[in-house]
Order: sequence, then C-alpha cells, then structure tokens
Amino acid sequence: LSLLAMYGFKERKWWLFLGAFFAVSWWNFDYSGIGIQLMLIFFLCRNHPKIGAALYVLTYLPCLWGGYLEDPLALKLGGFAVDWAVFALLAAPLIFLPTRSGLKIPKWFFYAFYPAHLAVIAAIQFML
Repeated sequence: LSLLAMYGFKERKWWLFLGAFFAVSWWNFDYSGIGIQLMLIFFLCRNHPKIGAALYVLTYLPCLWGGYLEDPLALKLGGFAVDWAVFALLAAPLIFLPTRSGLKIPKWFFYAFYPAHLAVIAAIQFML
C-alpha cells in the first residue's frame, strides 16, 4: 500500500494517495502513516539533504515524550518514558551524510537481498 501511495503522489492521483495513506494508517501496517511520510521526505528532499535531515528529525522528536510508563517496551528514565522509536534519530547521520565511497552496487542486488534476508531470519526462527 505504501508503494500505491507513492505512485498516487508521483502521478498526482490524489484519491489513490489519500486512500492508501488512510488504509495504511487505519489498519496500522508495519510503519503506518509514518512510513509514507518518511518516503515523501526522502523523495521530495533527495536534492536537499539538509532540509530532508531536518524533516526526518522533526518526524521522530515526538518520540521523546511519546512513551507510556505502563508500556513494558518503553525506555524508562525515572518517572519519564521515551518511545523506542527515538533511536531512529541515531540513523540520521548514516542516511544523510554523503559517503562518496564510489562503490557501485547493481540495483537488482537489493531486490534479491531483502527477501533473502527475511528467508534467513525465518529459517533461524524455525530452527529455534
């Protein structure tokens, strides 16, 4: 559905974009609406990394006060809880700082790597 949302955005089919965004948010898919928001930031700011980095950080700032003390997965600091998603801020330098390594990886590698690593994780889980 996220790809449908991005297709709707790029092709200016707003009904498709809004429908996919609503469906992803309503049924709480993996990244929900935040995933589509991040794709839009990466797409729209691909030539403006400073603006993209600022929007990325602003997206995750609510995590600083978004945790619940009752949540067993929340990072608790005294009487204050921080949502674990705040650690996405640690990825900002890796995403936005240019590396210029010159390493060329074929596009098809990532199309093969993603399902392959999920299969390895599933196999490990099955064995355990």
